[in-house]
Amino acid sequence: MRLNNVIPSTVIILFSIVFFIETFHFPEKTSSSHDVGTAFWPRILIILIIISSIILMIPKKRKENPEKDSKIELSFARILNFIKPLIGIMSFLGFVVLFNTLGFVISVFLLFVILSVIMHQGMNLKKLSIISIQALITVSIAYFLFKSLLNVGLPRGVFFF
Repeated sequence: MRLNNVIPSTVIILFSIVFFIETFHFPEKTSSSHDVGTAFWPRILIILIIISSIILMIPKKRKENPEKDSKIELSFARILNFIKPLIGIMSFLGFVVLFNTLGFVISVFLLFVILSVIMHQGMNLKKLSIISIQALITVSIAYFLFKSLLNVGLPRGVFFF
């Protein structure tokens, strides 16, 4: 089994189990006996996430030499590929914690930039400027959609955006 598939899948399964248990605290169905309740759809999604994570953990047959897989290569690129999902998870946790403090605009901008930098190989100033422009456009469009069209109150944060 590959560790870069097992560890993130295990973390996702653990979080999914916690969320599944939390669905039992949702309000019960009130309107009719044919109503499936408020917890039905979240439970379906959580079960699909757990199934997807289990499938990701199943080792695939390879045509490579099995002796080659048994050797542990600790190159910088291999370690970086192992750490990238953990950095992504930590970025999302930081986003959730700092969302109200920093506000919608800054927190979504930072999340977009951090995740884009994690996904790209060989970062340079040109790629970083393109990513920043994409993030600015995406955040602007999302802010306009939520604030103007949908009338959703977004947290302003410390910088009043």
